[in-house]
Amino acid sequence: MEGQFSHKIDTAAYKALNALPNNPFHNLVRQDESDLAEQRKNFETSGHCPLFRYQKAESFDVAGYLDAISSLTDQLPSLCQGNAIVEDLYLAKVDELKHRALLVKAVQEKNDEEVTTLSENIFSSLAFTLEDLESELQDMLSKERKLFIAEKSIKRNHFATMAKKILDHYGMDDWKIASTESSSIIIKHGSSKSSGRVLIPENFSVSSKRATELLTHEIEVHTLRTNNGRQSPMLLLGRGLDRYVATEEGLAIFFQEKVTEKQKRHAPGFWNAYAIALAAEHNFAQVYEKLRLARTDIARQAGNPEPENKGRDAAWRLCVRTYRGIHNTGKKGVAYRRDHIYRSGLIRMKKAVDNKGEGILPLLFRGNIGLEHLERTKNLALPAAPMPELIAKDVVKSLS
Repeated sequence: MEGQFSHKIDTAAYKALNALPNNPFHNLVRQDESDLAEQRKNFETSGHCPLFRYQKAESFDVAGYLDAISSLTDQLPSLCQGNAIVEDLYLAKVDELKHRALLVKAVQEKNDEEVTTLSENIFSSLAFTLEDLESELQDMLSKERKLFIAEKSIKRNHFATMAKKILDHYGMDDWKIASTESSSIIIKHGSSKSSGRVLIPENFSVSSKRATELLTHEIEVHTLRTNNGRQSPMLLLGRGLDRYVATEEGLAIFFQEKVTEKQKRHAPGFWNAYAIALAAEHNFAQVYEKLRLARTDIARQAGNPEPENKGRDAAWRLCVRTYRGIHNTGKKGVAYRRDHIYRSGLIRMKKAVDNKGEGILPLLFRGNIGLEHLERTKNLALPAAPMPELIAKDVVKSLS
């Protein structure tokens, strides 16, 4: 399934890239699941910061992977057949993969400072300050009214029907919809020879408004960009250029706000961004306590019958994500700096549109491209690609 263009300009390089050993990066930097419950119990009992474990990371052959990366780097000039632009893009992609492997190595060596630095290299720096977020939090907490909670009436199978209708609308009929044990929707890119997949949690349940946002975010942006890349003359655009994910999430939220036709007072991604910004100055226990107090207050305003439990659960989950890859969470300033990309990506996307106009948006839908790639890809003569038509609201309305 090589897509619309039978001739690809990067077939040899893409084949070699996909021949690299498997690096399940996101799983490797996650704490041992079997240890988390005990860590939480100890933390809540003693107040001592957790010491997380990473058995999956410890068993990964970093040296072998880095050797394969080095070999591929040497081969790229010949594999790219003199196309300097393609070679540059592949070298950058391989550099990102190298940094991901080095981050796993830092986890193995319990080098928390290096994990912090490398995660920022991979996922970009923060586009906001802690002071900005503290001010936003105070604005949230100053509201004395009860927050409105929408009824969660759309379940998994219902949502899957909506997703299928949108996939069909864009001609993405080879994409499959399946289930996942994850708590959130996952988009699997697939490859040049296998279909992509939209994975929906079995216990999925959202409001009509949230369904509209998710269908735009996950299908009309994430899936469409991937599909456009797979249909383009360059295979790498389906997999994604180096470090494109901040743009990916910022773009998805940008269009998510468009489909609702109303910009939220508080843009998405606040809590993840706030946790990471706090970690730059505090340790795990201090970050947890600030999050716990804030989330308890929010839960109380929302009329939750157990606001304290809600606050503790939310704070723990946020901290676990913020401290992935980190062993000694008692240190100040260490963190896995990924989850700020939703907020940082949106800030940078809006700034780019303000500076350059919405004419940049079609360029970003030629595949999984970041804002930083626009200049580097302008001479590839890539064809125009489908843009989001923002049909999610009508689909939800028609099927509700």
